[in-house]
Amino acid sequence: MDWNRMSNIPSGENAPTIREVYQLIETVERRLAVKIDTVMTDVNTRFSTHELQHINETDKRNSLLRWAVTSILTGTGVLFGIFVKLHS
Repeated sequence: MDWNRMSNIPSGENAPTIREVYQLIETVERRLAVKIDTVMTDVNTRFSTHELQHINETDKRNSLLRWAVTSILTGTGVLFGIFVKLHS
């Protein structure tokens, strides 16, 4: 096996120091943490929006149901009043 072709790590004067490696790892960790926070904020915003959409749909459905029940009861009352008026 040709280890020189497989190795991407520079040797000699071009080799990074351990401090440079740790610095690079720290930088990558910070950037990753920022990206994770951004994704979490986006997900939380989408869940909140989705939840509000369900609440709005439920409110609309309830108001339509109230309107239907009120209309039916009003219509029944009017018909009953006409029936009583006609038969009295």
